Amino acid sequence: AAPRRIVRGLDALSSTVCGLVDPLELARSAHPEEEMVRAADAAHGELCETLHRLNTSAELHAAAAAAARGASALSTGGGSDRGCGESDPGCGADEAPLCEAEARLARAFVSEFEQDGAHLPAPQRSRLEAL
Repeated sequence: AAPRRIVRGLDALSSTVCGLVDPLELARSAHPEEEMVRAADAAHGELCETLHRLNTSAELHAAAAAAARGASALSTGGGSDRGCGESDPGCGADEAPLCEAEARLARAFVSEFEQDGAHLPAPQRSRLEAL
């Protein structure tokens, strides 16, 4: 897939998860009804398990790393050093080089995946998860 499509997909996934986690956190800590607190707590626990699987996904890490590598290769070959926006002529096309903001985001995703061990071989990832 094109680097821009990967970065945008990961960004949308991240935004969606945060859009779910934040209200659940609020309900867990501030809702006046105990039944709602328990339900929010259970949903939060399930969502955190899913988030952990996503954060340790070797496949998602590989996609983010490919996008970041593509961004690095493009940055030495004339990629845009501006932020993304309406004034960036390639900002709408999936096949266009990443702008600098998208390239930074791709590198940030790689860093986040690696903090959770997604880049490690499966046996090492399993040991890390057991900790």
